Amino acid sequence: MDILADVAADAGMDRDMVLKRLVSDEAKRETSAEVARAHEIGVTGVPCFIFDRKIAVMGAQPAQHLAEAMHEALRQKMAA
Repeated sequence: MDILADVAADAGMDRDMVLKRLVSDEAKRETSAEVARAHEIGVTGVPCFIFDRKIAVMGAQPAQHLAEAMHEALRQKMAA
């Protein structure tokens, strides 16, 4: 964890804050919740692009496919 905190600090993050997050139960709960949410929307691999927390596009995709997913997420948001 010290190495991760050092790398984070080298990238400009607050080392102490990162170290606290790495050992906290809250961070573990948040990560577990995000993993569960990813499974709910169909994430099965990486890379994965998630638009508006609703539409997931897996794998390396052509730009047109990603643009279509973005437009669909926007369409759904506007319809709500």
